[in-house]
Amino acid sequence: IKKIWSDFDNLRNTDLSYDGSAHNIRFMDWEYIFDPNSFKDMSGKKWEVFRKNVRKWPRNNPNWLYTEHLDKEECLKLLGNWLEGKSDSALDVDLMIKFIETDEGIEKKALYKDGKLVAINIWDENYKYINYRYCFVDHTEPFLDEFVRYLFYTDEYILSKNKFVNDGGVIGSKGLEKFKDKLNPFRKRKVYSYIK
Repeated sequence: IKKIWSDFDNLRNTDLSYDGSAHNIRFMDWEYIFDPNSFKDMSGKKWEVFRKNVRKWPRNNPNWLYTEHLDKEECLKLLGNWLEGKSDSALDVDLMIKFIETDEGIEKKALYKDGKLVAINIWDENYKYINYRYCFVDHTEPFLDEFVRYLFYTDEYILSKNKFVNDGGVIGSKGLEKFKDKLNPFRKRKVYSYIK
């Protein structure tokens, strides 16, 4: 084995002929783990910014619907809109399209404003976590990101699973790291690659 792309939180003392020196280990990204139950009561100073931002979008847009019924063509158009707002920072667009087009093992919910699709939450699940894969939003809608994340974490379906949520990393984006930090993760772990 020449390289391990990503370690795991329970990877310990592996016999991979690595000497443990710093030149063998590379920081890859952060891993964010959230407890959906913590979003039920967002009281206190640590929730102040997120709590305030979550309220702004629905207050300005009272005619919204969060549903599992969605049209894949509309979803692909929204993905295009979302990508326009990301310039060249988006990675693995083919995988994003696959998650939109695939139904088996993939869960999706859409947010509509006045009948127009403005956001999508996409996730799957394994034995340990709910894996929050993507959140695509209309990038022209201020505070929509916060509201859609809130809808995901407080969804009865998500809460009924009694699992933590693995919300991935930040792919080098300081803005995304700052955003996820405001959601008060249960755990924020450094993820490393190992290179022989």
